[in-house]
This record gives sequence, structure tokens and C-alpha cells, in this order.
Amino acid sequence: MTKFLVHKFINNHENVKDKAVRNSYAFLAAIVGMFCNIVLFAVKFFVGYLSSSISVMSDSFNNLSDVSSSFVVILGFKIANKPADKKHPFGYGRSEYLTTLLISIIIMYLGYSFLKESIHNIFYPPVMSFNFIFIFILVFSALVKIWLSIFNKKLGMAISSKTLIATCVDCKNDVIITFTTIFSLVFTKFTNIVIDGYIGTLVSFLLLLSGFSILKETVSSLLGEPTDKKLISDIKQMVKSYDGILGIHDLIVHNYGPNKIIASLHAEVANDMQISACHDIIERVEKDVANNLNIELVIHADPIAINDPQIKKLSSIVNEYIKRENKNLNAHDFRLVQTNGYTNFIFDLIIPFEYKKNDIDKIKKNLQEVLSNYDKKVVCIINFETGYN
Repeated sequence: MTKFLVHKFINNHENVKDKAVRNSYAFLAAIVGMFCNIVLFAVKFFVGYLSSSISVMSDSFNNLSDVSSSFVVILGFKIANKPADKKHPFGYGRSEYLTTLLISIIIMYLGYSFLKESIHNIFYPPVMSFNFIFIFILVFSALVKIWLSIFNKKLGMAISSKTLIATCVDCKNDVIITFTTIFSLVFTKFTNIVIDGYIGTLVSFLLLLSGFSILKETVSSLLGEPTDKKLISDIKQMVKSYDGILGIHDLIVHNYGPNKIIASLHAEVANDMQISACHDIIERVEKDVANNLNIELVIHADPIAINDPQIKKLSSIVNEYIKRENKNLNAHDFRLVQTNGYTNFIFDLIIPFEYKKNDIDKIKKNLQEVLSNYDKKVVCIINFETGYN
């Protein structure tokens, strides 16, 4: 069914990098979600009203909230696709995260509202009626939500949309909620013990937990998360594949939305390379990365003395220490400065975020020792920094 809907209603559906195509995916997900949830809301509310079940009616309003969430998805993607302007030169792509944030708030608000009503029902249990037709309708509702969950996940994965993935998670929660509601009705039927308020409370906490989980993940995206490792690997492999690029470091990736990524890095080139040749290589790399990975890349050239025997020897000593002691370290930008009869060996060292001052002091001491063992006049000067990926 998912493939049929995608092929039927989305032109050029394979080109998910295109903004228009991506927007069509989101619009399709929203329209299908609205249709299904409106039908489920009407059916569940009718069932809950006839059975006097707050848990069933609360479940129906959860479907109604999903309808409003679909409107929010359409609005969020529409804003995200606005072109860049003076106020937002990097575009509006991050508004999709705000859409997801709003969905999480809606879920949490409903969870809070249902929690109050459920607690009331614990102290004042309603009179409930039972009918196997109600059970059948609720099971049908759960099956529809299972399909919607799979549908949103497939579309969300296809266009890398956290909003649609959040909608998928919400659908999964709806399935759990519906089955707990069925359990409440069946349990009361065969025991005459009304647990509707308790089940409603459980449902409410599930809504609150789901909303908070989505909220937490979205806030993390807005604050800035590590870039996808595969994307980092693709950038590194592509840049290093060009003749003249000896190595790269200080790769920083800025995400301004799913289709707006800006990156920068330092590329190591031979210090005896002509400036014009270096410029041509870097410009070609930047254009190819833009065309193939859809990333705006800015490269800074770092000239290194590849033929200096002393730098070769000292850098190999440092790299051997790193390989032996801690593979999570990464040294680069090796250079020498002669001062008052001493040789200052200067380089940058990327360390993990969890390293403390004692760890840094230990590394500094150990590297100075291994370099002094080679040449007592070598002074080790290290610029410590943390990476961004």
C-alpha cells in the first residue's frame, strides 16, 4: 500500500533530495494520517460514549490530536521550504524541528488532561457497558494504527524526517493505548471490577512519556548533535580521494535542516605546491562535494612539510605513541620552530570530550618524555582541542 501511494501521488519520488519531492512525501503522510485519524476518532468516541468508558473516549481524543498534528506537519514543511532571505540567510529548514517540538507538546498536554480525568474515575468509577462489537472496532483501530506507524516510518526514513519518525512513534503508542483499553473493558466484563480509571492513568503516563521523549530528542537536535557518522565518512573519503590532498582534519558540519548542510575542514597539502594548483584542487573538491553530497563545503589549505626529515621522525614518534596508548587521539598540523638552540615541535591534538585535566597533563608529560628520549633539545608544544564528530 505504501509503495502504491508513493508511486501514485508523488512525482519523481526517488529524488528525495529535492525539496518539492520531500514536501510531497510529508503532505502525503499528513493527508493519509488525517483521514485515518478522523475516522478512528469518530468510531472510538461513539464506542466510548455508548460504553461510558473514559479510557476509550480519551483514546479517541488522542486520535483527534493526531489530526491536528498532521496539520502542524503540513505547516512545518511549508515553512521549512521557504527560500533563504535577509533575516534567515541559511533558510528555514530548522522549522521542521519546531514542528516536531509542537507535536510533542500537544501529546504531553493531552496526557496531562487525561491524567486528571482518569484520577477522578479512580475515586468515582463510571458505570461501563460491554459489547463485542466495541472490542472488534478497537482491534480494527489498533490494526489501522499499526499500518500508519509503518507508513510514517517508511516515509520518514526515505526523506530523513524526524517529524515523520515522531509521528511513527506516536502511532505505536496509540496501539499500546488501544490494547490496554481493550484489556480494561474485558477485565471489567468478567470480574465486575472497574479498572478504567487505573488504565486511563496508565494511558496518560504513556502519553506524557512519549511526548517528553520526542521533546528531549528534538531539543537535542536544536542544540546541536554529532553529525551522522556515515555522512562524516563520506565527506572524508571523497575529499581524501583527490590527488594533492594528503590528509584532512578539523571537519565541522553545521545542520540548518535536512536539506541545508554547511561544512568546513582543513586539508593538508604539500608546502611546496604552487598556490594556483592548490586553489584549483580545493575549488574542484568543493564543487564535487556540493554536487554529489549536497553539502556546501569550505576548505582551508594547511601546508605541511612532507619532505622535512625531522618533522617526519618526530611526527612518527607521536603517532606511534597514540597508536600504542590511545587510538581515540588524533594529531595533526606538525611544525617546527627553532628558538635559542631548542626545537619547538608544535602540533594539535584532538582528545575525547570526557578527558579531564589530569588526563591532558599525563599525555603532555608522556609525549615530552618520548620526544626527549629521541632528542633532549626538542620541546613539545601541544594545542589540545576536542573534535566535532
